Amino acid sequence: MIESNLPIYIYDTELLSKDEAQEILMQTRDADFHFETHSIGAATDGYTGIPGDRFLDRPIMVAGSNNIHEADMMRPIAKSIFLKFAAKHSLVLNEVFRTRTNISFTSLDSRPTMPHVDLRNANKHFVFIYYLNDSDGDTVLFTQKVDGHFHTEEDLEELRRFSPVGGGALLFNGEYFHTWEHPSRHDYRATINLNVDISY
Repeated sequence: MIESNLPIYIYDTELLSKDEAQEILMQTRDADFHFETHSIGAATDGYTGIPGDRFLDRPIMVAGSNNIHEADMMRPIAKSIFLKFAAKHSLVLNEVFRTRTNISFTSLDSRPTMPHVDLRNANKHFVFIYYLNDSDGDTVLFTQKVDGHFHTEEDLEELRRFSPVGGGALLFNGEYFHTWEHPSRHDYRATINLNVDISY
């Protein structure tokens, strides 16, 4: 399934074949994972989020860094996946700002992580999420953008939810606040995330 609504998002649940997806998943075993106690994905120049009782950040396993200047051994794999996506959807990759691989684990607390924006508007960008496995734990895109106004949790309205499908991917405009839910029915939810500049 492909759902395209550029300039807001493209959701492609069949980017890679099941065999290709399994090979990528196996390659992530060699990544240098570490635990992070603050799980939101905002980089060091990112908007750290909209706090509130509706949200809860939990420790996750991470390869890569929120610091856009640090190296990431997963970057070549991440870039190769995005280039397949770009070719399929007639996009041009101009720059990769940051890559990061996240694994979140089963949680019985249904609250999503804190809504955030990965990079400040100094770097206009799109967010690319490649789903490494089938899982529950939706990615949630809100209608609110970083627009110079102060936003609270009461302001937030969901624009669209996207369910993780192994081998599938989501691209969306990085100005929009977004979050994700931890899985409750699966052991883990794994993604490769990129912040990119593209032409379309």
